[in-house]
Amino acid sequence: MGVGGLRIRAWFLAGALVIGLSLLVYCTHWSVSHLSSPWQQSVEAAVDSTGSGMQKIFDDDTRKQFAPAVDGVELSVKGSLLRKKVQRELSQPVRSSISCGNTTNQMVSAQMDGDMTVPSMFIPQSKNPCWWNKTRGSTGPQLCCLPYFLLAGVSKCGSTDIFSRLSGHPQVVPPKEKEPRWFDWRRHDTGKYPFNWYVSNFAQASWQISRDIGNFAMSNKVVGDGSPTYFWRNFHWDEYRGNEGCTEPRVVIPDAIQQILPQAKIIISFRNPIHSIYSKYLSRADLGAYRSPEHFHAAVKKDIVLYQDCLARFSVRSCAYNITLSEGAQVRLEKGLYAIFLADWFRVFPRKQVHIIRFEDYITDIAGHLQRMFEFLDLDAMTDSGLHDLAAFPALNTGKHYNTGHMLPATQQLLMQFYAVFNSQLASLLEDKRFLWLP
Repeated sequence: MGVGGLRIRAWFLAGALVIGLSLLVYCTHWSVSHLSSPWQQSVEAAVDSTGSGMQKIFDDDTRKQFAPAVDGVELSVKGSLLRKKVQRELSQPVRSSISCGNTTNQMVSAQMDGDMTVPSMFIPQSKNPCWWNKTRGSTGPQLCCLPYFLLAGVSKCGSTDIFSRLSGHPQVVPPKEKEPRWFDWRRHDTGKYPFNWYVSNFAQASWQISRDIGNFAMSNKVVGDGSPTYFWRNFHWDEYRGNEGCTEPRVVIPDAIQQILPQAKIIISFRNPIHSIYSKYLSRADLGAYRSPEHFHAAVKKDIVLYQDCLARFSVRSCAYNITLSEGAQVRLEKGLYAIFLADWFRVFPRKQVHIIRFEDYITDIAGHLQRMFEFLDLDAMTDSGLHDLAAFPALNTGKHYNTGHMLPATQQLLMQFYAVFNSQLASLLEDKRFLWLP
């Protein structure tokens, strides 16, 4: 080979080496930043201590479509690009758009342990889902029951008050614990809370229903589960069978509930997410955390930047279910992304099995809402006086620490613009403009 050929070959090898090294650096940077959670890394760079600095996390072409800055934070969710992205993704069937995971439907039963397994069918003598279970050493079968209805959400949207008043109906038996939180938390706690632990939470209802069957051959009593985190808190979805290798879940909590309780009646209360997350923020003062409107404002700004970063790079749904992002944030912004989570519930349960409440309307007409919920649960109508007395009880678990101060107007504007596109999608899902929460 001549000198010219050797020179060309040398240049070619050198060029290939440069390209190879560039690809290696790029891929290493992407994989490390992706796996080590860029959300946490970018917080301090995103907003400085004065609130005026901001990391450039969007390219210039995308940035042009976003809203003007508000107090140092540019609100991407006002832009038409992200609005279209949210609407497009939520309009797609969830499972058909996710190509990962095992297609098995046995994602729940494989995780059961203890002396009890999920029943394949329930007895017809009870309105409530119950079955006869015989354990080792027992003299005879024992009636076991699961909840007939679940007040699945949302926390800080009046769930404690609603559940308490529902339990005041003569046919509703209160559970041992209002919020067992078995589906979203306790069943994942290394075997400490097996299926029989969950069933034991409804032991009083089981006893009363068993007595009714013995006396009248039929029981119309029911029991509920009032865990308001079921609606949105899927912090263990990466452990579910069916989500193997997924960056966003195919299988979520409503799938687990539906597998055990296909006829369950679901009640969900929504509140303007702005007020819901502020109420949650203030409640943390009970644990000694410092709270102030200014501190909340700074936390909201930082967390909005985290979600902007995520939404610009990944699917809307993957950001809503991103465990690392949620744990790294200071406020639960994802809790207010109602439309994303509700789409999953509607995918699993027929609309007729889901009853939606708007908290702002509930507190102005408690009696009317209770009556509609009793009808939804197929319970006997209460007398007017009984319903009035039930509605007149003092409100439970009202917001605390509001003497800390009202939310700053600038914070409210930030949150209104952040949630606008998601509230719009929620109003579309429910065909009800009240869920826009317009000022």
